[in-house]
Amino acid sequence: MVNSNSRQAVYPAKLPIRDILPTLTSGYSKQITDAYYLKLPESGESVMSEKQELITKMLEMQKKFMDFEHENGVEMEDYFAAEKGHLLQGFRQEYMDLANKLVDMAHTEKGSHR
Repeated sequence: MVNSNSRQAVYPAKLPIRDILPTLTSGYSKQITDAYYLKLPESGESVMSEKQELITKMLEMQKKFMDFEHENGVEMEDYFAAEKGHLLQGFRQEYMDLANKLVDMAHTEKGSHR
């Protein structure tokens, strides 16, 4: 939200964290998972690509976050500035780094730019 008088962002104190952190539905995540498996022609075995490993890690992080939120609730301070030792310490940065790496890989694969 933006306050029209001051043009500064105004953040509600108790905005649910699930409105901030996007989550994937199980059907969509299944499609992503299936799309990034590679088949080795000589053996027929499935091997996870680096992209799939990133996606799997991100989905695991989302599940862990949602489980924690449902059990304990999450305050804005916990998400943006968690104290040392808190489960969410570094979570936001790590998730963002993984997402950016995935986007960069997709752009490199397609020959496009951000």
